[in-house]
Amino acid sequence: TQMSANAIPGVSVAVGIADAPIWSRGYGFADLENFVPATERSRYRLASISKPITAVALLRLVEAGKADLNDDVRRYVPEFTEKQWPVSLRQLLSHLGGVRGYNGTESVTTVHYDHVREGLAIFASDPLAHQPGSKYLYSSYGFNLAGAAAEVIAGKPFRELLQDSVFAPAGMSATSGLNAIAHAV
Repeated sequence: TQMSANAIPGVSVAVGIADAPIWSRGYGFADLENFVPATERSRYRLASISKPITAVALLRLVEAGKADLNDDVRRYVPEFTEKQWPVSLRQLLSHLGGVRGYNGTESVTTVHYDHVREGLAIFASDPLAHQPGSKYLYSSYGFNLAGAAAEVIAGKPFRELLQDSVFAPAGMSATSGLNAIAHAV
């Protein structure tokens, strides 16, 4: 009912206790373009779930003393062109950085980026929507920028950073950094 009402093409559901699955099943399609049915093992784009995952990775770097939340993002990502005001990592993680949201059909692109920093070209030269810290503006691009900073701070590809600092420690063996990159831009 929820899938029909909300135009959800596919979903995978599992119920279990600890590491013992009790029941699992897929419904609908995991890939509409190729008519691939959803199963209990289907992998999906993480979509906006990428935001808290990116935040965890960046905050672990901050916790390790490798960066400060008040650092200007340009310290790590100079290709984000200079703006009228600096934008801090803290502001990016709280949607207060003034980085614009999607324009037109940008959110439905099927362009694949191997690295987080490749997607910066879409918005890096655009002006800020407002002075950072003055207004809330939900921004996937702000998190793309935070992920790019995390990649530089860690000195390793974003995919490896997520695997090492988020997925492996959390026991998320079926989650891929590639899925996070897919939505990060």
